[in-house]
Amino acid sequence: MENRKQDIPQTEQKIMNLKHLFFLFIVFLSLSCHEVVDTGSDDNTVTGRIDGYIKDLMVADEIPGLAIAVIQDSIVLHKGYYGYSNLENAVKVSDSAVFRLYSATKFMTAVAAFRLVQQKKINIRDTLSQYLDGIPEHWKQIQIKHLLTHSSGLPEYKDFNQSLSNTELLEKLSIQPLRFPMGERFEYNQTGFWLLQQIIEKVTKEAFEKVVLDIQFPNAGNEAFYASNSLAVYPNRNAKYIYDYQLKRYEHSTFEAGNRSLAGNGLNTTLDQLIAWNKLFDTGKLLDTETKAMFLTPFAYTKDEKRFLHGSIDEYSVNGHKMYGFSGGAVIDFKKFDTGLTIIILSNGFKYRPRIANMMSLIAGMADSRLREPNRIAQEQLRIDLLKSNNSKDFRKIYEVARKRNPQLSFEGVLNYTGYDFILADDLEKAIEVFQINIEKHPNSFNAYDSLGEAYMLNGNSTLAIENYKKSLELNPANDNAIQMIKRINNNK
Repeated sequence: MENRKQDIPQTEQKIMNLKHLFFLFIVFLSLSCHEVVDTGSDDNTVTGRIDGYIKDLMVADEIPGLAIAVIQDSIVLHKGYYGYSNLENAVKVSDSAVFRLYSATKFMTAVAAFRLVQQKKINIRDTLSQYLDGIPEHWKQIQIKHLLTHSSGLPEYKDFNQSLSNTELLEKLSIQPLRFPMGERFEYNQTGFWLLQQIIEKVTKEAFEKVVLDIQFPNAGNEAFYASNSLAVYPNRNAKYIYDYQLKRYEHSTFEAGNRSLAGNGLNTTLDQLIAWNKLFDTGKLLDTETKAMFLTPFAYTKDEKRFLHGSIDEYSVNGHKMYGFSGGAVIDFKKFDTGLTIIILSNGFKYRPRIANMMSLIAGMADSRLREPNRIAQEQLRIDLLKSNNSKDFRKIYEVARKRNPQLSFEGVLNYTGYDFILADDLEKAIEVFQINIEKHPNSFNAYDSLGEAYMLNGNSTLAIENYKKSLELNPANDNAIQMIKRINNNK
């Protein structure tokens, strides 16, 4: 089969200063759509809960666009498209929208490697020296499993000039010592996946992209392709947006990783294609039972207790149920639960610090009561209600409603990071109000006073800033940040 990547025209897109289209977010509610497969269960209830939450979230966080799928045992319970693929042209997210997966790509790369294990073409204990020429002596005993589990100790190629040729870059990396003995601990590493890409190509004698796309996305056509340049234009591909807090508007991401990053972050595809991929994975079409069990076995680090499988997949527990999955670019999340539930969240940007992991947890609880986390739901509701409010004078009332509903909860953490969301948005009046509520409700929290001190400092009130930093130090004399901030304020007087 020909390389489908070549079928897609590539042109460079000029970096544009986008108008901050606030009116788009006002009409999010009327421009969302969803699809539901009727399974005879409470699908409509699941859809209603998810739609209500997502629409509130998009207004509160001013998220450009989202695509979400909730799948139970290969049956799609909910599929929703929200907001915009392209803000400046008001192009809505639809089933044709292509999202770049960023580091979530590593999962598919790992599956490709384990297919070669299944075919007995490689072994995860094989060393780099068996496949790669020209590597330094101190790399030769690193094994394929170390690349897959970020335990190689290799230097990070991202730390070097990316305009270097592959040969020049390898020369630079080769004179660097290993960061730690192989297998010792987890340290996220892109170099390992660059080398893994080369190994896969050498073993298969095919382009890496073709190896993955032909088997894992067999009917995708132009709905699945590899490209690590955020500025290149491809049909139906979403722009990724980065919010500029100084200009108060979204800007296009300019992230360019190059072809050596294809295995690590280069896959682009649609929600429907990921749903199809998930079915292939669940039904044993990609990996047989024995190989899949090996794939999903946590790696045993010698000095790290992290639960990490292979590729880009962490293992966690939610209410006693195991969950594993992968994420990418702080905008993509794909999680699988031992209850048979799979959730896919694709986004093209966040105004505030990404909340995608929180979204995943809440949607899981809406779809399956066994995964419901009431405390997290209450905290998220408070955060959304505060962000949606146009008047800081309403904050205390909003807080008291949340507190009355959940008297057992401390909202200290959510008040603190919501205050910092307002700082990021340069809305210092609201930040100060939130931090003041936090102090009133948690008078023994040194961190609450520290945060209020920072808000006052940024707002130009050095007297109140120092007063709150000093109170923080009374509660925690070891708070070095408060010490440094007081010195900084005094030096600037």
